[in-house]
Amino acid sequence: MQRIHVGSLAFLLVFGVAATVHAQPRVAVAPLTGHGAAALRRVVVEAVRSDARVAWTADAHEADALLSGGVRGRRTQRRLTLTLASAEGAPLGNRTVAPRGPAIRAAVAALLALVPSEQREAVASAPSARASSPEVSAVVPEPPAAARDASFGDDPALFSFSASVLARSRQATFVDAAGAERGAAINPYLELAVRLEARPFAHEPSYARGLYAFGEGATAPGLSSRAANGATVATTFYRLALGAGYLVPIGPAVELGAGFGVGYDAFELGDNDAVPTAAYPYVRPALRARWRALGEIVVFGLEGGYRALLGRGDLSTAFGAGGASFGWDATLTIGGTVDVGLSYGVEIGVTQYVHSFESAGQASTHGTDGGYRLGANLGYAIR
Repeated sequence: MQRIHVGSLAFLLVFGVAATVHAQPRVAVAPLTGHGAAALRRVVVEAVRSDARVAWTADAHEADALLSGGVRGRRTQRRLTLTLASAEGAPLGNRTVAPRGPAIRAAVAALLALVPSEQREAVASAPSARASSPEVSAVVPEPPAAARDASFGDDPALFSFSASVLARSRQATFVDAAGAERGAAINPYLELAVRLEARPFAHEPSYARGLYAFGEGATAPGLSSRAANGATVATTFYRLALGAGYLVPIGPAVELGAGFGVGYDAFELGDNDAVPTAAYPYVRPALRARWRALGEIVVFGLEGGYRALLGRGDLSTAFGAGGASFGWDATLTIGGTVDVGLSYGVEIGVTQYVHSFESAGQASTHGTDGGYRLGANLGYAIR
């Protein structure tokens, strides 16, 4: 039996691996042009680096193909055009897409499929031919790791509108100094709500994209509450809120920030001997977080706010104008948007008001007013 020398076998293995690596086409990415091009180039480079069919190179002199392109238009009209050329400058293909992560990655994958897979021995042995081509004469540096990690991820929606159906509860309980309890409850009840949210700089590859503003309103007419004495009371609930804030991008997946808003909650009750109408105008500082689990398709949200009350409605007349009151709320959401414009979401949350009342010649009263909410929404988003 013929023996194979160990050194020869090692040489053949190393030579085979080297030949395979060398046969893999090398692709460089030129600096893109236009507004926000630097951040978009990072997305292109990462798409090339993650494609197993090619090898990314920072030096266009060594590349078998070059990706270049530019951004045109503003806001919703922005488009990124990517062009693939051979080492000699011959065009191989181009794509024009919206400047969003999924669309860019799909365009890069389609263009890389056009890169010839065979080895280019003649080109590799004639570097002067590469240098003579103005399209590939520059060295294209790799973005530093810190810059790549600081990319902002997928663009959120510029504007979104959603309509929600929620199951909510309300439990109002007030206890006087003697321990006597009075209140009203409804559990659950159906609420219809709408919400508008705008992020005017969502397509900007800068920290300005974190600015947002929102408005929402909800109502639940035609209800009845059950008073503590068993009486049925005609009930109308509604709420309004406006606010704005800022989310700081923490890498491509996480946004953390704060907001400030104003609102009005009204729990209008018909004539009864148990609980009067409660009206809560408030100002609301809040903290907010978003985590893109799957781009903007699946996003987890968490928000909590403190409600500094500016009034209590007829509660102050009934129980005393003195004392102190405040409120708080917390909401967990899971939702997202898709490229066709559909938005969706589910939410679970809680709102609670805490009261103490004092008045001259009247025993002090304390109590709480609030409940949970659970609902789902559908809507439309402009991306």
